Formats: sequence, C-alpha cells, structure tokens
Amino acid sequence: MTQHERYAELWLRPPTSLPISPWMDEVTIVPHQTSLARMEQNYQDVEHREGALDFHVEADVYFKDLHDAQPEYYDFISTFEHEMSNRWPVNGRSTTVAIAAASHEEHDKLYSTLEQFARNRVENDHEVVVFLNRPAAIGDMQGQRTFAAMRRFMDDYPDFPVRVFSHIFDHEEPIGKIKRILHDTVALRHHRANSDDPFMVLCDADTIDLSSDFVTEMTLPMKKDLLIDSVAGHLDWDREAFRNHPELHFATRLYQLIDHTLHYRDNRKVTPGAATAIRLSTYCAIKGTVEDSRGEDVALGIAISKMRGGWHTITYPGPDCVLHTSARRSIAALQNGLAPNEKWRMDFRAKQPDIRLAGAKIARNTQFNMLGGLALSERLRFLGLRVIVNYPGGHDPALYENALVDLGVAAKLGPSPEHVSFEVFDPHLAISTIQSLKGEYY
Repeated sequence: MTQHERYAELWLRPPTSLPISPWMDEVTIVPHQTSLARMEQNYQDVEHREGALDFHVEADVYFKDLHDAQPEYYDFISTFEHEMSNRWPVNGRSTTVAIAAASHEEHDKLYSTLEQFARNRVENDHEVVVFLNRPAAIGDMQGQRTFAAMRRFMDDYPDFPVRVFSHIFDHEEPIGKIKRILHDTVALRHHRANSDDPFMVLCDADTIDLSSDFVTEMTLPMKKDLLIDSVAGHLDWDREAFRNHPELHFATRLYQLIDHTLHYRDNRKVTPGAATAIRLSTYCAIKGTVEDSRGEDVALGIAISKMRGGWHTITYPGPDCVLHTSARRSIAALQNGLAPNEKWRMDFRAKQPDIRLAGAKIARNTQFNMLGGLALSERLRFLGLRVIVNYPGGHDPALYENALVDLGVAAKLGPSPEHVSFEVFDPHLAISTIQSLKGEYY
C-alpha cells in the first residue's frame, strides 16, 4: 500500500473509528451524534409568540417561574446580582457583553479580550460582565493569576464599565450551566434595574480581535426593528493560526461555504456563543439557556425559531462586523485526525490541561507529523474529504464541488468518498475571507 493509499484509508474511516493518538488520554473524542432533535426537545414547551415582546412582562414571568420551580438556584443568582448591582449600578446602560471565563486557564487571554472591548467605538450605553469560575478540584494558583489579570485591566482602564463575579464549583459543571448562571444573572440585573428593552451580547474570553464598531453593529438591527430577536455574528479564527496552518484555513473556509449555503437553502441560522446578540425580553420568553455540555449557544437560535415559527427574527450584522477568536480547539481537532468543524467532538474538560499547554504532546502525534510531510495538495485532499464526509447525506454533490472551486480546488465527487477526483489547480489557493461569504450565502 502506498503512502497515498494509506492516508486515504485513514482519512476516509468513519469518525468513531479514528486511531487514538498518544495524548488522547487527556482529550477524549466523543461519538458523533446529531444533536438538533435533542436541542429542539429542550424547548418543546416554548410558546408560540408574535409581535414585539415587553421585557418587563417577560422577565416578571420568567423569574417568578424560576423562583417557584428552583428557589435555591434563584437565590444563588440573586446573590451575584445583588453584589454586582450594589457595587456597579446599571445606570441606564442598555447592553451587557456577557463573558464566562475559566479562572484556572484564561489568565493569558482575558486581559486582551477586555482590551478589545475597551477600544471598541461604542456609545456610552454598554457594560461588560465577566463570570470567573472553576471547579474546586483545580488548585488556586491559576485562578489567582486570572484574578490578577482582571485587577490589572481594571487599573489600566478605570473608566471602562467592566463588572465581575466569581464562583468555585464543588464539581465540574457543563458549560451550559455556567452560561445559564451568567445569562440569568445579567437578565435579573436588568430586571431589577427596571431597564427598558436591554440587549445581551454573548462572547468568549479568548477573543483575539474585534471590528471597531462590533458592539454597536451587533445591536443595531434590534434597535432598528422591534421584531428582531437576535443577531448572529460573523465569527472567524485568528489570522496567525491561518498563517501557520494553511490547511486549517482551507478546511475552515470550506465548511463555512458549505454551512452558509445549506443555511441559506434551508432558511436556518446558527447563533454562535462567541458572537451573538439577543434581546433580553426574548431570552426570558424562551426560558433561558439550557444546561447542556455543548451546543447551548446553537440551542438559543433553535428556541427562537420554535417560538416565532421560523428563523425570520434572527438576522446578521453588516459583513464588516467580525470577531476573531482563538483557533486552538480547531487546531487540536486537525492534529488528531478530525476536521476543524468536528472540534466539539473533542471533550475538553476543566480538569484536563489547557489545550494551549498541550503543544509538546501534539507535536509528538505521529499521525499528524507524517501527514504534515505530504505535499500541501495531498493534505488538502485528505482534509477536504474529511470535511465533506461529516455532512449528512442527500445533498447535491455540486454543492461541495462548487465550494471547492471557490477555494481553488477542482473536485469531482463520485457515489462515495473513495471515488473522488481532487486536484489543486491554483497553487496559491483562492482562499476567501469571511466578508466574501455575504450576498448569496446569507
């Protein structure tokens, strides 16, 4: 068997039969499953609604129900709200940027993330709320470094409205629960401050770069139209990762083109947790965030579509409104035999070493080193097929072929991935930027 045939066999295996690499004792690949039905099940009780929503009415109902059904949880978030509001009143600010940060691992990213928002050109009507959290089993030293970064930022930008609350959990909790605590605390804070139609912008603690008017552009569609419930932002990986990993750039652009084409055809939209704005009246009407271990952000969009009977109340900002975030999970997926769009099949748990610190073990991954020794065109072939075979069947092969042509790759897909003609005809690769995905793809 030639090297080409050996790697073709490797990359065309079903996802669950991929070989385990030397460092997979610390990062686990979970079986692939379609979670759309499960997400829809979470919101089966959401009532159909039409017309503009009143935040005061929706928040009254949501928090009364929460108080009656989960009194301990209600008291838990009330404590956070009370501490923050006593120290930092809302004072009429209509927009809260909500960031959950793992205090044991985000010390090197949190400062730069907050700095991006401090430099953003916005009206003086927003604040940033950061929820620092970690499991008790993780030592305090890393957490102290993150708190130190937080204090340093507040000293360096004393006039910037950043608020913080923190908690150490007895056990490791799913990201959905952490996000729910953050989002509910933000909503309760605005409810008790009697805010009028506030917005929440969801972001991550590893933001690399923002467009200069990001917060304004993310909320503008909702300010212009009371029937817009949410704005799904344009999310991209950081430029340095693309420069260092051209195959990652290729695979990312390929699945973006495929995703956006399918979303356009099916009239579906995705609400990424690292770049989504939502009207807080809508958040309360859909009964908040689900406590899942993954996909809690996408579930928000699904809940809105169920409430509204379609996706028409979710829109996009302008094409230049882009947030660049860390590509570390996509790089880890790539280096473990997965396509970047399979990154959420890798189970990054809080008790495992931060993926940013796993570089040495990644470098010893024989599978990736051998693949890296192939010509770029061969790596792109394997990775392109890997992206495509992870999409559900039933789509016209021309969809994938046209997406590949846009990226400088001529491909002819046969009845199965084994029957593929795949050739890079542009040696420089016509890899687009995310701005070129506007128009027919949106």
